[in-house]
Amino acid sequence: MSRKEVAERIGVSPMTVTRRIQRGVQHMISTLQPQVPQTEP
Repeated sequence: MSRKEVAERIGVSPMTVTRRIQRGVQHMISTLQPQVPQTEP
């Protein structure tokens, strides 16, 4: 579906759909990155 179609279906603007997609992608990236334990010197 296009962003316009998604926006119409859920009742928001296409820009809101774009922002939510970007936020979701950033969340997935941060979740999937390996966590490096902090070690004290």
